[in-house]
Amino acid sequence: MIFRNFSDYLNTSNQFFLGIPTVNVGSVSVIQMNSIEFPSVSSSCSIMQKEAFLKLYSEYLERSALASNYQSTENIKCFDLLSRRINILERGHLSYGKNFITGYCDTTGTSSNPFSSSNSVKKAIAELIEKNELIFFWYLNLGEKIDINDSKVKSLIGENLLANYEIFLFKIGILSSWFTVIGILFKDGQVVSTGICCNENYKCALEGAIQEMKILRVLNSYKLYSNFPLTQEEQNIIYKKICHFENKIISSKLKKVSSDLNLSINEMISDLNIAILSRNKFTAVVSVYSSSLIKCLPIKENLMKCVEVDIVKKIGINSIINTPDCIVL
Repeated sequence: MIFRNFSDYLNTSNQFFLGIPTVNVGSVSVIQMNSIEFPSVSSSCSIMQKEAFLKLYSEYLERSALASNYQSTENIKCFDLLSRRINILERGHLSYGKNFITGYCDTTGTSSNPFSSSNSVKKAIAELIEKNELIFFWYLNLGEKIDINDSKVKSLIGENLLANYEIFLFKIGILSSWFTVIGILFKDGQVVSTGICCNENYKCALEGAIQEMKILRVLNSYKLYSNFPLTQEEQNIIYKKICHFENKIISSKLKKVSSDLNLSINEMISDLNIAILSRNKFTAVVSVYSSSLIKCLPIKENLMKCVEVDIVKKIGINSIINTPDCIVL
């Protein structure tokens, strides 16, 4: 019955869910801790109403868990998938803001799935990987173009009602054996939306990135201002950067993490830790982090707080400074 009065707080791109991916955005409640109001709006994309609501609620649980641990000095146990050891960490380091391990933290690498703990762990790992793969793509121009004229790709674009836009899709897999797909949507040379998804299955990663683009496009239509407040000069630079992107791949040595997770990761990653962030055993929220990786969106403002993290050192500050700010959300 949790969603009985939810219609007052929910916007949907198609309230009838007529067999096409439908974007939904809403808030179960305001998340407020110690007089601080935290992000509480959730979004989802699904062809089924029940799944859409469950995705929204899961995202709400993630945000609630992050807020409840804000600046907490209470200890939490973390399990390192690589060393198979248990580490102790203050809960506040896995919540919003600066910390001494990953530099800065937002919702990246946080996941909740009430039906499968394994899927929850996979989703959290995938989120962490995709944001770090994005650094290589955006600031070092690494990755490969995906042929949008491929019949299966065109079909996915059409199903999500994005065929009238100029779409660029890319794939990259430097940090793990999983696939990361990145999408950027233009209309008349202007950035309209972006999407990114990491998954062990390429098709799922492709579908996820395209659906992310659809979600952000719809969210932009609800707002008085764009998620991409760029000057015309910045728009032109980014459009040229994406249009003239050339395939560039580097080899990477991978090491097996877990057969259960079907995951291998780059040898540059020294640790990969899992923690249960929520305090309620019935609503487990998983947080994944690594001291080698960032745990936030790779925009310049965040990266300047992560200069001691291995991946940022590897990219180099000059590459970050001399590149337009990352627009992929």
